[in-house]
Amino acid sequence: MGTPSAMNTNSENCVANATMANDMQPLIERIRELEALLKQRDQEMLELRSQLDKLQSVFPYQQYARASRAPRKQRAQGISAEPQTSSSLQDLAHQTFPVYDKNDM
Repeated sequence: MGTPSAMNTNSENCVANATMANDMQPLIERIRELEALLKQRDQEMLELRSQLDKLQSVFPYQQYARASRAPRKQRAQGISAEPQTSSSLQDLAHQTFPVYDKNDM
């Protein structure tokens, strides 16, 4: 078996290990609590990201990011068919254009 001194040392190691395990037990429990809390927060983040993706598919993010700035689409200025200066308007007033009858075509 072993000498009495070796058995005594072995039993002291067992007692020391048991004491250390008892001291570590609250720390281990705290680690488990924190891991559970992290898992819960990860689940919440996944759920919130999913909801955000749904909302962004309906309302694009750029629409709200640029709300305070210029509009998303700039309207082009239309080209007017009317003369821009009065002299060209007077020229058109005196000019005659050919008249075509609808039946001739």
